[in-house]
Amino acid sequence: MPANGLFPIARYCHKSTLISNERYLLVFAGLNVNRQTLGDMILFDINKSIWIPIAQAGFIPTNEDKQFGRYNFGMDYDKINNRLIIFGGQSNKGTFCKPILNLFQLPDFKQNN
Repeated sequence: MPANGLFPIARYCHKSTLISNERYLLVFAGLNVNRQTLGDMILFDINKSIWIPIAQAGFIPTNEDKQFGRYNFGMDYDKINNRLIIFGGQSNKGTFCKPILNLFQLPDFKQNN
């Protein structure tokens, strides 16, 4: 089945993880083909085969250059609290992000089939 929706920008050095009972694949950040950092989040609904952008709100951590994007970072999904745990990484200039844990609370995704 071909995928639909707003496809994500081609990237590398990003992270992805399965969330919400493995119904969605969440993709975050990385580098684009021009080596510019990305800071976006996008979901792929595995059941419906569609890409869905996620609007980020609230405190979004920056690096020391006040840039939002990052690459070469650590990320995991906290299934119990429905949040992403992000640590470290590098910015567009190759500088390192502050060594603190960043927690992103995810919205509750309805399980409409």
